[in-house]
Amino acid sequence: MQYMVAVANGEPLREEHLPTDFSFEEKEKDEVRILNPELEFVLKGIYELYQNNSGISRLKLVEWSRLHSHPLTEQQLRTKMSKLAELGFISIGRGRAGTDITQKTVFYFRNQ
Repeated sequence: MQYMVAVANGEPLREEHLPTDFSFEEKEKDEVRILNPELEFVLKGIYELYQNNSGISRLKLVEWSRLHSHPLTEQQLRTKMSKLAELGFISIGRGRAGTDITQKTVFYFRNQ
């Protein structure tokens, strides 16, 4: 920490203060690897609904999971979606706002 303060000369830290071998993309790739198969399955359903311009709701995901031979309950989805939100893959809106994907999700599926 003291090193970063010295490098920034008391200014707010910016990307140019980071070591040259540091990469945001690499960090995202490392974080993506922590998805277990269940979370990846739910994220895939969310991403497919997003690509089809269909609103993303737990009820639609319950139906999607049944169609893909791995039925999940709303409560199971709520738990998995909360974890995906913690990891930064989705943002969960209240009520009719629904769920939306983040750039991290797009990055994940583009690099598979």
